[in-house]
Amino acid sequence: MNSRFDQLDSIRGLAAVTVMLSHIGNVSATYLFSVLITGSPLKVLINGSSAVLLFFILSGFVLSLPLVNGREMNYPVFVIRRILRIYVPYLVSIIIAILLSLLLSRGGINELSYWFNLTWTTKFSASLLFEHFLLIGNVHSDAFNNVIWSLVHEMRISLLFPLVYLVVIKFNWKFSIIIGFFLSLFSILNDTLGFQVSNGYYTSYWDTLHYTSMFIFGGVIAKHLKDILGMYHKLTRTYKWLLLIAAFIFYNYPGIGIRILNFIDFFYPARVLMDYIACLGAVLFIIIALGSHKITKILMIKPINFIGKISYSLYLYHLIVLLSLFYLLYNFVPIGIISTLTILVSIFISTIAYYFVEVPSMKLGKTISYKQKVQKITTELNQSVSKV
Repeated sequence: MNSRFDQLDSIRGLAAVTVMLSHIGNVSATYLFSVLITGSPLKVLINGSSAVLLFFILSGFVLSLPLVNGREMNYPVFVIRRILRIYVPYLVSIIIAILLSLLLSRGGINELSYWFNLTWTTKFSASLLFEHFLLIGNVHSDAFNNVIWSLVHEMRISLLFPLVYLVVIKFNWKFSIIIGFFLSLFSILNDTLGFQVSNGYYTSYWDTLHYTSMFIFGGVIAKHLKDILGMYHKLTRTYKWLLLIAAFIFYNYPGIGIRILNFIDFFYPARVLMDYIACLGAVLFIIIALGSHKITKILMIKPINFIGKISYSLYLYHLIVLLSLFYLLYNFVPIGIISTLTILVSIFISTIAYYFVEVPSMKLGKTISYKQKVQKITTELNQSVSKV
């Protein structure tokens, strides 16, 4: 990604932190922390569901941007780089999660929440192991690390991304968005007719259609980025503040939009509508992050940007850390201290994973791309010489 857009790393990092905090808030049997702040502006601190939608939109944006700027897509190299970027760090983390679950799990802790006891309580089997190594199937994502449900869609959509980009580049933004709406409409058929039951949290192939629309939204932003930023820069300070407030409301309180748009709920279930409203907030946050010099300055503060750099590892490891610490320390240490340790240890482990797993994987991906470019240039030169 172009260094001009390093602030998007920070956005991703802040979103990953909210996912971690939302999971910490879900540990208590009463979900007390989550309930207390859900109705307040502090909800943004635990809004993990909107954060994942933001991840999807950012992926669509980042993958589309080089292409709309003129870079050719070499599909085999693209797939290899996506596997190295997403799957390799995932594979390392899931092996660790499986080993720790076998070592530490006591089959659940009755005093903790239903959500906590969904994970590390599934009976181990060869088929469960295989589907986690495959990743792109209908995974029982609650078994070892429930955050992986989003990676299932990331990998599936990455494999089909040329089709996503074809929609973005061939059609105008209105028609592209309409196509996204229809993909979600098709995904709803599964909710209605039950073609495929999700083994995890929305892990069916039909659900991927819905989340593909968010990659399209990200691609549309990339395609029209110059015009979008031009319009943003023309806004007065008052309108920029109103846009930020609107982004905050849509991102955190999509249920308000459901009440406003209740008349179309017949066609779109509330879940899908709420996703779209939250996506609108996410899109506005991305535009503001790219267009506002003041926001960019805040996002580029070193600790914030560093969290952005390790955000993928933080997303992968925080739940593994949480489960491990609660199984090790619960009944000996207060929940508040375990929760604080979860945050600190997660950042520490994620930093190690970033430098020793993510960075080598990304470097290997860049090396493969470089060798492919050299080979292409050499081939073209040889062809030119032979013609002469």
